[in-house]
Amino acid sequence: MGDYDFNDFVIWYHTQAIFFDGGNGSKDSYEADGIEFEITFRAMGGYLPYRLGLQLDQTSAKYIDEVIEINGNDLVKMELQNPGEDAPAIFIFTGTDQLRKQNNDGTFYNTEADHQIAANDLVTIKYRLKINCFNSLERTKALWAAAISENQNFFLQKEKNGGREIHLRGYEPTAYYSDSYAGEAGNNMRSDIKYCSTDNFVWGIKVPVKLAHPREKKDIMEVYGKFRSWITNPNLSPDSPDFNENWFKYLDSSQAIK
Repeated sequence: MGDYDFNDFVIWYHTQAIFFDGGNGSKDSYEADGIEFEITFRAMGGYLPYRLGLQLDQTSAKYIDEVIEINGNDLVKMELQNPGEDAPAIFIFTGTDQLRKQNNDGTFYNTEADHQIAANDLVTIKYRLKINCFNSLERTKALWAAAISENQNFFLQKEKNGGREIHLRGYEPTAYYSDSYAGEAGNNMRSDIKYCSTDNFVWGIKVPVKLAHPREKKDIMEVYGKFRSWITNPNLSPDSPDFNENWFKYLDSSQAIK
């Protein structure tokens, strides 16, 4: 996510759903049910005090029994904001502001060529959201829904709940910000698609690969030469030479951090 260099906030993440398939087992047999999120914080190139958030659009917070830290650290924590509510579960990753101090003597976190951070030193966390599905079809559906990428609504939030939110194209703001979006979006935003400009530009993207991010002040359209045609011509036929859904394969590695 970010401005033209798209490195204001970069993560790599992996999810895994866990179900007990034991027929008529006891409720205790389902205690391992849940979904695991492993997140590596790859870059923070922005000055503004934004923090990472995640809304599970199709999973109610009331079904999440516990948030369990599997692999943590002293900096970043994954915290459920609305436990017990019959509404989409909202998480905030607190402490990300401290990542800027882990800058390897640079200004930002892993965006500058001379201050790149070794892969083993990048902050990684792993959490399990416990959803015991014993004798509950609704809980089972909630767990399945949480594991679907399209339902994982990542966003940036400015400072606190109710602060400005930046989501990916087409995703809705959370209940904390939904009443403020229209007033702050501006006239250059499409009315039919949230977080998308009239030129089809966006503020964040989700890619199904481990993407190298642009170095500080390097335009993503120069780092990935086919990015512009992909983002501005989303309805091209796959037979067109300008159809570039695999734009991320065309990288100028001299301008990126892998």
